[in-house]
Order: sequence, then structure tokens, then C-alpha cells
Amino acid sequence: MVKIRQIKKKDINEEFIKSLNSLMKQLTKNAKSLSEIDIKRILDGDFISFGAFDEEKIVGTASIHFVEIYVCKKAMIDDVFVDKDYRHQGIGKKLMKVLLKEAKKRKVRSVYLTSGSSSERKGANILYQKLGFKKLNTNLFGLHLVDLKNKKFSVM
Repeated sequence: MVKIRQIKKKDINEEFIKSLNSLMKQLTKNAKSLSEIDIKRILDGDFISFGAFDEEKIVGTASIHFVEIYVCKKAMIDDVFVDKDYRHQGIGKKLMKVLLKEAKKRKVRSVYLTSGSSSERKGANILYQKLGFKKLNTNLFGLHLVDLKNKKFSVM
């Protein structure tokens, strides 16, 4: 049975690292393999990450970052993904609900997320809409400072 819980440093072992790296490769072909040091550094960041665990194997993750600016508190959801062998079991929905519960507890005014529009993300996009997320009428701008192929910083 899959259980949702916050990911802590004590969860990091060989199986966790292997499972997490496998999950990330399902999310994006550009995913780099993370080491124990990488994962611990990431967990020290200003966010909370939850995992869906089947026994000790991580089969899904979702993270939420909190930002307080002059006018409000807001949050950004990232890295919501479930192992392809565990999809369509409600795990993504459970992960999202635990993130939203955490945001409400912290009195966050708005929660944002981005999601690809490919057919692979169709189910996720439907889930987000069912949870009340709306497609915003905004210009989303991005600037990649690192060339992922060559792993070099770009020059402006």
C-alpha cells in the first residue's frame, strides 16, 4: 500500500536514490542523476517535498516552495510526478492535496504551478483543473542560464 509522507534526510539510502533517479528520468530525458549529497543539499532548501512510498521505494514526489513578498505569501508547486507503473491510482491527487493542505496551514494566498501541454501530461493537467487550478492569462517568461547539453552557463 502506498503511503504519502514528507521526505526527510533519513529516507535517503541506495534504494531511495535509485528510485528517485528513475522517476526523474520518466519526467524529463534531461534529468541528471542525483547523488546522496545532491539530494541532501536540495532538501536543505526552502521548500517541502512529499513522497509516495510503496514500502521503502519512492514511487511519486511533489514539492512546494513558499515565498513571502511585499504584498502576500505565495507558493509554487514543482516536480509532481508518479512512476508510470503506479499511475491512475489516485497517488498524484493525494500528493497534490497534501501540498495544498500545507499551503493553507501557512496562510498562502495563491498557489501556482506549470505543466507541460504534451499528451503525456494530459492526465496531470486534468487533475490540476479538478483541484481548482485555472489556466492563467499571463506571459510566462523563462531564461535558461545553463545549456543542458553542454552543461555550460550561457553568455548574455
